[in-house]
Amino acid sequence: MTTRTESAAPAHVDPEAADTVPPPPTADLARVMRCIPHRFPFLLIDRVEAIRAGESAVGIKLVTINEPHFQGHFPAEPIMPGVLIVEAMAQTAGVLVVETLGRVDDDLLVYFMTIDKTRFRRKVVPGDVLELHVSIQRSRGPVWKFAGIARVGDDVAAESEFSAMIIDENDSRRGGGSAGGRGGEPGAKRGSDRAAQSGPGSGTASGSGSGTGSGTGQSSVSGTASGTGQSTVSGTASGTGQSTVSGTGQSTGQGTEQG
Repeated sequence: MTTRTESAAPAHVDPEAADTVPPPPTADLARVMRCIPHRFPFLLIDRVEAIRAGESAVGIKLVTINEPHFQGHFPAEPIMPGVLIVEAMAQTAGVLVVETLGRVDDDLLVYFMTIDKTRFRRKVVPGDVLELHVSIQRSRGPVWKFAGIARVGDDVAAESEFSAMIIDENDSRRGGGSAGGRGGEPGAKRGSDRAAQSGPGSGTASGSGSGTGSGTGQSSVSGTASGTGQSTVSGTASGTGQSTVSGTGQSTGQGTEQG
């Protein structure tokens, strides 16, 4: 007796679905750093779990005593600052958005816009494992709104609603720039102007002039010479009568003569 075996027909595969690669359910620390630009000491999540693109994710923060904020908050009783708990929620939300958009390695920034309805229910201390449950409420263009709940075990440590703007690397709203280029030119020009006005110099200047005047008054003589050129000496006397002394002479070198 011959047994006949039939092979199952291949299942139909949607080409569009095949091209869509879902984000991984967990982003480890290396992948988190590919999603958001934060780095030590301000990278406040160690991994992101249960990623559901377009919906929610859970960030994990292992709270340790060697974190820098515990040196001053507070030395006798280390407590994780509440604002850093909200920041950790926002970093989790940033990873969720990047995974949702499929923009890993695209150097996106997440700018806080609003923080509302924030409550702190429990202290978070070294040794705690902080779970940051973040869900997307809505999005419009680059603006996203989230709800977040921070838990330690079964206890709610904090909760908040917040919104953020996702900024592309070529967005004009991103900061940056340097002191060089056109931004540095006015200061350099002012510095060179001051040096030309009051800097020391060497050289000789000579001039001759004549004039007549009478009375008692004051006169000032000033001249400037630069290179091989001419210097002008002028003076004014005031009192009962005025006289003007002027002359032109040759100069070799560079310097400033005042008197």
